[in-house]
Amino acid sequence: MRWILILDGLVTVSDIAITYAAVVFFESLFALGLFVLLGYVYVERRTVSYRWLWIASMTLVARSFVGVAQLVADLEPMVHITVDHSLDIVLIGAVLYAVYHARTSSSTL
Repeated sequence: MRWILILDGLVTVSDIAITYAAVVFFESLFALGLFVLLGYVYVERRTVSYRWLWIASMTLVARSFVGVAQLVADLEPMVHITVDHSLDIVLIGAVLYAVYHARTSSSTL
């Protein structure tokens, strides 16, 4: 069994894998909860800004799938990083457009 020195204690590689799995699990739950909540708000409000916020929450769900794929299928680091950062760009663009559209108009769909 391999040991890794972290701060002042020794931690096994399996401990790190269990911690990573827990982080991915809770991040996935948070992303799905936010996706459902923003989907509900979008259906109630029907504004363009809420639609773009809902799209931004979809990217969080997609990032969760990337994390699960990294955990289960052992993705290559380059694929994981490329997809993850591409989703970050889409997330930022969707949020910025939602804020921009909310400030410039108050139209509904």
